[in-house]
Order: sequence, then structure tokens, then C-alpha cells
Amino acid sequence: MKLLVSLFPGHVSSFSIGTSHEGREIRGLKISSVKQGTSEDTKRQAIVITGAAHAREWISVSTVCYLAYNFITGYSPRSAETRDKQITELVDAYDWYFIPTLNVDGYAYTWEEDRLWRKNRQPTALAFCKGIEVDRNYGFKWESQKQSNPCSESM
Repeated sequence: MKLLVSLFPGHVSSFSIGTSHEGREIRGLKISSVKQGTSEDTKRQAIVITGAAHAREWISVSTVCYLAYNFITGYSPRSAETRDKQITELVDAYDWYFIPTLNVDGYAYTWEEDRLWRKNRQPTALAFCKGIEVDRNYGFKWESQKQSNPCSESM
């Protein structure tokens, strides 16, 4: 991510949405035709693309990286030099946020301990059932399917 930011500083920046329960930083790339900190920067609609919400779905990390790379290299602000007209139109219309590994703790756990682990590593009400389902526990204006059984592998 650092390399892409250094190669394309005109429309790519990196960001962090915070740290995980185990202290890992959750990083991403922002692709935008508008310079950060300007008045236009706060008025744009955004599209967020994440990978590895389920820790065991390793291919989703590569997919998000591949998509981000194509947006970064396909964008050209000068119409005469446009590499990909459709990508340029999308980047000019929206801010794009790519977070390749949303569930960083669970993802690391699948490499170190249990290849088929799905959840994050946050403690639950039951000490022997660790992990929250990252993509099904939004509490604000979503049709939430909150986990009633922390030990369940299906929720």
C-alpha cells in the first residue's frame, strides 16, 4: 500500500480505521480525484470495499488489492491521457475506500492456528467461545442478525 501511495500521490492516500482487539492496525487505501482537506473532499459520496470480513476467505484480500490496483493505475485526470475512461469516471464521481483485510485478528489466526476460523478474536459473553461475526453485527440502521449464540459457526 505504501508503494502505491508513493507512486500515485495525486489520487491515492492511505488511512487507518483504528486497531483491532489484539492491537493490529486496520489499514486501507483511498482513491479520489479530490485533494484531501479541501471543501469538496467532505461533500463526496463514498464507496467502501472490504476483504477478509470472514477471516478464512483469503482470496477476498487479493481481490480487493487487485481491484484497488486497477482503479489506481486505470485512473488519469487528464482526458487526453485517460487510461480507462470508465474507471476515470468512477473515481471522478466517488471517493473509493479499499480495506483489503477488515478482520485482521481473525485473518492472522487463520495463518497461525486454525485455517478455517471465520470470526474475529474479540471475547464474547462466553469465555470459551471467542469471536464475533464481523459482517453480521452492525447495530445502526441495518437489519442486524446479531449473534444470539457466540459459539455458533453459522452466525
